[in-house]
Amino acid sequence: EFLENCYNRLMGSVKDHLLREKAQQHDETYYMWSLAFFMAFNRAASFRPGRPGLVSEPLSVRTFHFIEQNLTNYYEMMLTDRKEAASWARRMHLALKAYQELLATVNEMDMSPDEAVRESSRIIKNNIFYVMEYRELFLALFRKFDERCQPRSFLRDLVETTHLFLKMLERFCRSRGNLVV
Repeated sequence: EFLENCYNRLMGSVKDHLLREKAQQHDETYYMWSLAFFMAFNRAASFRPGRPGLVSEPLSVRTFHFIEQNLTNYYEMMLTDRKEAASWARRMHLALKAYQELLATVNEMDMSPDEAVRESSRIIKNNIFYVMEYRELFLALFRKFDERCQPRSFLRDLVETTHLFLKMLERFCRSRGNLVV
């Protein structure tokens, strides 16, 4: 019931507050946690396999950009605020999980029987695969991994997310015949 009646409006409102900087400090971590949780829940519960209508609000290039910016910011804060490095690493992990769930949902949209859903997926992938920052994000995260601050679970999730991204990129390139970089 929550997914059907509230989720999209709530996430839209929260994202608006975050983008306008009207939220409290670190509220974006709650946003990313709920985004990851409810997208995973929607896929696992198979309410609408390949039809993300219940969790469609965060499915935009703006959200990918927002999370990518936060990943970068958390890493920089992990370096500068050594006392709170573990806390920044946890936030970074939350952002990575949110990014992973966004990718997993877009990947599932490719298998939808609905042409409009597949077209939405294609548009999102067009944007994330052609923007250099999104393509190089995972390489940068691997290079910046610090085992003193970041748990192995972060590395595992990074490997899984990178695998998903590369698998999606390969399928995207194969379907188009090329990718202009």
